[in-house]
Amino acid sequence: MNATASNAGPMRRRLASRRSGNGFTLLEMIMVLLITSMLISAVFGIVNAVTILTHDLTTSQQRESRTHAFVELCARSLRSLPADAMLRLRTRQDGGLYTTQLALADAPSPLSASAGPFTVLETEVTSEGYLRLVVRSIPEDQVLAWEMGESTVGTRLVLLENVRMLEWLVFNPTTLQWQTVWNERMPLTAMRELAKNANPGRPQGPQAPGADAPAPPPSIPQDVQEAVNALGRPQRPGLMELRFAIGNEAPQRWVFWVPARVAGGR
Repeated sequence: MNATASNAGPMRRRLASRRSGNGFTLLEMIMVLLITSMLISAVFGIVNAVTILTHDLTTSQQRESRTHAFVELCARSLRSLPADAMLRLRTRQDGGLYTTQLALADAPSPLSASAGPFTVLETEVTSEGYLRLVVRSIPEDQVLAWEMGESTVGTRLVLLENVRMLEWLVFNPTTLQWQTVWNERMPLTAMRELAKNANPGRPQGPQAPGADAPAPPPSIPQDVQEAVNALGRPQRPGLMELRFAIGNEAPQRWVFWVPARVAGGR
């Protein structure tokens, strides 16, 4: 019995040593966890980088698409100006940004064929420090209120957000200089008054006995008449330049041809 008991002790130690040799030590477990965490971090970093790159590429493509669409709209609007349409450009400084207002009278509206005869492309300063590009179509009975500063008239549509820079320049053939204003003080109704006077209606035949005498033409306000008289000078530039940038992109430049104005083209 004593011999058997003495042999049992060494046997238990050998079995315990064999069992401990088949498992992982604490250091090995720590190394496995460390390597696993490094692999997970590397995979997460790669996925995050690919996601950011995809987002930046998508954003860049969207900006390029919006820029291309806006430039096409400007080129089409300026190229298709009717013979007697009026163009007015105003530029103002608002804080550290410049806002522009390009107004077209008697020109096709980009909103719809039934929209008002006055179309305005204007920029507004947002709370984020960027510009918002807006197109507005104004009916004739509301244009005076809009000229007086009423900003809620007409149909308004936001075209672009986060615009960092949008500047219009017109080429003055007299001074051979690019300038930021054109017909700045001319009321939008001046061209329409000229068109009405140039084509007051169909010619009248001999008046029948007893018929009422035709009504005299309405008088024109003095400021409108002065603006109409000024239309004898060239009122549309031959070239217009657009400088434009969205977000952090570098500014781009386009030059548009504008057809010559023909007075009394109606």
